[in-house]
Amino acid sequence: MKYYLEFLLVKTLFLAFTKLPRELTHFLAGILSDFVFYVLQTRKKTVITNLVIAFGKTKTPAEIYKIARETYRNIMKTFIDDLYYDMKYTPEQLTKLFIYHGKEYLAEANAKNKGTIIVSAHFGNWELLGTAILACGYPVTYMIAEFKNKMVDDMVNYYRRHKGLKLIFREFSPLRNVIRTLKNNEIVCFASDQDAGAGGLFVNFFDKPASTPQGAAAFSVKTGAPIIVAMGIPTNDRKKVNIHFIPIQYKPAGNESRDVFNITQEFTSIIEKYVSQYPQHYFWMHRRWKSICKK
Repeated sequence: MKYYLEFLLVKTLFLAFTKLPRELTHFLAGILSDFVFYVLQTRKKTVITNLVIAFGKTKTPAEIYKIARETYRNIMKTFIDDLYYDMKYTPEQLTKLFIYHGKEYLAEANAKNKGTIIVSAHFGNWELLGTAILACGYPVTYMIAEFKNKMVDDMVNYYRRHKGLKLIFREFSPLRNVIRTLKNNEIVCFASDQDAGAGGLFVNFFDKPASTPQGAAAFSVKTGAPIIVAMGIPTNDRKKVNIHFIPIQYKPAGNESRDVFNITQEFTSIIEKYVSQYPQHYFWMHRRWKSICKK
């Protein structure tokens, strides 16, 4: 019953917000996010705790509180924008949304004929990154985890596939599918910024060890596929999305475990740089430092 009610809520939001003018949806998103922040206080403690870990030495409590509130607003507006893009925009309209920075790195990686690994984070318009890459003419496959709510999961994945994205599920032996995709010289996208538990690599994120997924780095080391970090940041008026591509410039040291660690640290540091510049666009609701490094 809980999952069914969640599905009905999400579906209702899908239908309601896409019937309204976009400016009005942003206004309503602000009201709804403030209600969640001030009244429901969902994950509020986690958000502020994370922000204190990241910025406690450089920002005042008032500044951290302001970032926390803006985080809720931006997450809600991004969610609404993604609904709008999925339901209202044609593929041609979507391609006009993007302002590319470093798009040439995609061509350089593609020319190596080893496939390309894109690493991103739950930051800004992360769901639009695949669409932005597709608009450049490259096939894209997302490595994803299933939502606990199967009905919501099916709905979200329907719209992902509708945009032309291919999907690989982490829960179903992804190794062979990832290798096959890279051998076809296609792109695989990983969101590699959330706690990976005991199986992750502990690299520094805001000067504190954070368990981080190592899959992207491991596939790169094993196959020779280049890694590019991709970050999508909406403009202030949210009418465009800046898409940044940053290649990982790393020369293998010859030690596989060391190479995987160094690459993971490298892309985590790049993610940290963007989060530092635009903290209000990061998904602080996740317990990024949940796992404790025992070393």
